[in-house]
Amino acid sequence: MESWEDALLAFGIVGGAGLLFVVVGILIFVLERKKKRNCTCHTIGRIVGYRGGNGVLCPVVEYFVNGSVYRCVRRFRAVVTVSVPGIRPGDDEMYVSSNDVVHIRRGKVFYAGQAARRQYPKGASMDVWYNPQKPRQAYAEKIPEKLSAMGLVFFWTGIGMFLLGIGLAVLIYMTGGSR
Repeated sequence: MESWEDALLAFGIVGGAGLLFVVVGILIFVLERKKKRNCTCHTIGRIVGYRGGNGVLCPVVEYFVNGSVYRCVRRFRAVVTVSVPGIRPGDDEMYVSSNDVVHIRRGKVFYAGQAARRQYPKGASMDVWYNPQKPRQAYAEKIPEKLSAMGLVFFWTGIGMFLLGIGLAVLIYMTGGSR
Protein backbone atom coordinates (compact mmCIF):
# COMPACT_ATOMS: atom_id res chain seq x y z
CA MET A 1 0.00 0.00 0.00
CA GLU A 2 1.12 3.54 -0.73
CA SER A 3 1.41 6.01 2.14
CA TRP A 4 -1.53 8.06 0.83
CA GLU A 5 -3.68 4.89 0.82
CA ASP A 6 -2.70 4.14 4.44
CA ALA A 7 -3.46 7.75 5.37
CA LEU A 8 -6.82 7.62 3.62
CA LEU A 9 -7.68 4.33 5.35
CA ALA A 10 -6.78 5.76 8.78
CA PHE A 11 -8.81 8.89 8.12
CA GLY A 12 -11.71 6.83 6.80
CA ILE A 13 -11.86 4.67 9.89
CA VAL A 14 -11.23 7.24 12.64
CA GLY A 15 -12.62 10.32 10.88
CA GLY A 16 -15.59 8.37 9.53
CA ALA A 17 -16.47 7.11 12.99
CA GLY A 18 -16.12 10.70 14.21
CA LEU A 19 -18.54 11.94 11.56
CA LEU A 20 -20.99 9.20 12.57
CA PHE A 21 -20.79 10.39 16.19
CA VAL A 22 -21.40 14.00 15.09
CA VAL A 23 -24.47 12.92 13.09
CA VAL A 24 -25.84 10.95 16.07
CA GLY A 25 -25.28 13.97 18.35
CA ILE A 26 -27.10 16.28 15.93
CA LEU A 27 -29.93 13.74 15.59
CA ILE A 28 -30.32 13.68 19.38
CA PHE A 29 -30.48 17.51 19.43
CA VAL A 30 -33.08 17.62 16.64
CA LEU A 31 -35.33 14.93 18.19
CA GLU A 32 -35.10 16.53 21.63
CA ARG A 33 -35.93 19.97 20.19
CA LYS A 34 -38.95 18.53 18.37
CA LYS A 35 -40.17 16.83 21.55
CA LYS A 36 -39.77 20.08 23.54
CA ARG A 37 -41.71 22.01 20.91
CA ASN A 38 -44.55 19.45 20.87
CA CYS A 39 -45.00 18.99 24.63
CA THR A 40 -47.36 21.93 25.13
CA CYS A 41 -50.15 20.51 27.31
CA HIS A 42 -49.89 20.43 31.08
CA THR A 43 -51.38 18.08 33.66
CA ILE A 44 -50.57 16.92 37.18
CA GLY A 45 -49.31 13.40 37.71
CA ARG A 46 -48.49 11.29 40.77
CA ILE A 47 -45.21 9.60 41.61
CA VAL A 48 -45.84 5.83 41.56
CA GLY A 49 -42.32 4.39 41.67
CA TYR A 50 -38.66 4.78 40.77
CA ARG A 51 -36.41 3.67 37.93
CA GLY A 52 -32.63 3.67 37.83
CA GLY A 53 -30.97 6.09 35.48
CA ASN A 54 -27.73 8.05 35.32
CA GLY A 55 -26.53 6.80 38.71
CA VAL A 56 -29.65 7.85 40.63
CA LEU A 57 -33.20 6.57 41.04
CA CYS A 58 -35.58 8.69 38.98
CA PRO A 59 -39.27 9.09 39.88
CA VAL A 60 -41.85 7.41 37.64
CA VAL A 61 -44.88 9.65 37.19
CA GLU A 62 -48.33 8.40 36.24
CA TYR A 63 -50.70 10.83 34.51
CA PHE A 64 -54.05 10.76 32.72
CA VAL A 65 -54.92 12.17 29.30
CA ASN A 66 -58.42 11.70 27.82
CA GLY A 67 -59.14 8.80 30.19
CA SER A 68 -55.96 6.88 29.36
CA VAL A 69 -53.15 6.24 31.83
CA TYR A 70 -49.56 7.06 30.87
CA ARG A 71 -46.24 6.95 32.68
CA CYS A 72 -43.03 8.88 32.20
CA VAL A 73 -39.73 9.00 34.05
CA ARG A 74 -38.29 12.22 35.43
CA ARG A 75 -34.92 12.57 33.68
CA PHE A 76 -31.99 14.67 34.85
CA ARG A 77 -29.26 16.31 32.82
CA ALA A 78 -26.43 14.83 34.88
CA VAL A 79 -25.46 13.51 38.30
CA VAL A 80 -22.59 14.84 40.42
CA THR A 81 -21.56 12.70 43.39
CA VAL A 82 -19.21 13.79 46.15
CA SER A 83 -18.02 11.26 48.73
CA VAL A 84 -17.42 12.80 52.14
CA PRO A 85 -15.80 10.71 54.89
CA GLY A 86 -17.81 10.51 58.08
CA ILE A 87 -21.31 10.77 56.61
CA ARG A 88 -23.33 7.87 57.98
CA PRO A 89 -25.68 5.85 55.78
CA GLY A 90 -29.01 7.64 55.60
CA ASP A 91 -27.48 11.06 56.39
CA ASP A 92 -26.56 11.67 52.75
CA GLU A 93 -27.96 14.66 50.90
CA MET A 94 -29.45 14.92 47.43
CA TYR A 95 -30.78 17.97 45.64
CA VAL A 96 -31.48 19.10 42.07
CA SER A 97 -29.85 22.36 40.99
CA SER A 98 -31.42 24.97 38.72
CA ASN A 99 -29.55 23.56 35.71
CA ASP A 100 -31.25 20.16 36.28
CA VAL A 101 -28.20 18.38 37.71
CA VAL A 102 -28.62 16.00 40.65
CA HIS A 103 -26.03 16.65 43.37
CA ILE A 104 -25.38 13.86 45.87
CA ARG A 105 -23.27 14.28 49.00
CA ARG A 106 -22.65 10.85 50.47
CA GLY A 107 -20.47 8.72 52.70
CA LYS A 108 -18.98 5.31 51.96
CA VAL A 109 -22.44 3.76 51.59
CA PHE A 110 -25.23 5.43 49.65
CA TYR A 111 -28.84 4.27 49.65
CA ALA A 112 -30.20 5.68 46.41
CA GLY A 113 -33.71 4.49 47.24
CA GLN A 114 -33.82 6.43 50.51
CA ALA A 115 -32.50 9.58 48.87
CA ALA A 116 -34.98 9.34 45.99
CA ARG A 117 -37.92 8.74 48.35
CA ARG A 118 -36.92 11.75 50.48
CA GLN A 119 -36.57 14.02 47.43
CA TYR A 120 -39.60 12.63 45.53
CA PRO A 121 -41.97 10.75 47.88
CA LYS A 122 -44.37 8.20 46.38
CA GLY A 123 -47.84 9.65 45.90
CA ALA A 124 -46.55 13.23 45.62
CA SER A 125 -47.81 15.40 42.76
CA MET A 126 -45.56 16.34 39.87
CA ASP A 127 -46.14 18.54 36.82
CA VAL A 128 -46.21 16.77 33.46
CA TRP A 129 -45.96 18.43 30.04
CA TYR A 130 -47.08 16.17 27.20
CA ASN A 131 -47.62 16.13 23.45
CA PRO A 132 -51.39 16.34 22.79
CA GLN A 133 -50.95 14.34 19.55
CA LYS A 134 -48.86 11.63 21.29
CA PRO A 135 -49.57 11.79 25.05
CA ARG A 136 -46.93 9.11 25.71
CA GLN A 137 -44.31 11.76 24.78
CA ALA A 138 -43.87 13.75 27.99
CA TYR A 139 -41.59 15.50 30.45
CA ALA A 140 -42.03 15.19 34.20
CA GLU A 141 -41.51 18.17 36.54
CA LYS A 142 -40.05 20.49 33.90
CA ILE A 143 -39.16 20.80 30.23
CA PRO A 144 -35.35 20.75 29.90
CA GLU A 145 -33.89 24.14 29.01
CA LYS A 146 -30.36 23.07 28.12
CA LEU A 147 -29.03 20.83 25.37
CA SER A 148 -29.00 17.09 25.99
CA ALA A 149 -25.81 16.00 27.75
CA MET A 150 -25.82 12.79 25.72
CA GLY A 151 -26.07 14.76 22.48
CA LEU A 152 -23.18 16.98 23.57
CA VAL A 153 -21.02 13.95 24.40
CA PHE A 154 -21.68 12.36 21.00
CA PHE A 155 -21.16 15.63 19.13
CA TRP A 156 -17.88 16.66 20.76
CA THR A 157 -16.48 13.12 20.82
CA GLY A 158 -17.20 12.98 17.09
CA ILE A 159 -15.45 16.29 16.47
CA GLY A 160 -12.43 15.03 18.43
CA MET A 161 -12.35 11.75 16.51
CA PHE A 162 -12.65 13.58 13.18
CA LEU A 163 -9.72 15.85 14.06
CA LEU A 164 -7.76 12.85 15.33
CA GLY A 165 -8.43 11.13 12.00
CA ILE A 166 -7.03 14.13 10.11
CA GLY A 167 -3.96 14.24 12.35
CA LEU A 168 -3.40 10.51 12.04
CA ALA A 169 -3.74 10.64 8.25
CA VAL A 170 -1.23 13.52 8.01
CA LEU A 171 1.19 11.69 10.33
CA ILE A 172 0.95 8.46 8.33
CA TYR A 173 1.38 10.28 5.03
CA MET A 174 4.35 12.30 6.27
CA THR A 175 6.15 9.26 7.75
CA GLY A 176 5.60 7.11 4.67
CA GLY A 177 2.84 4.75 5.81
CA SER A 178 3.50 0.98 5.91
CA ARG A 179 6.66 0.89 3.80
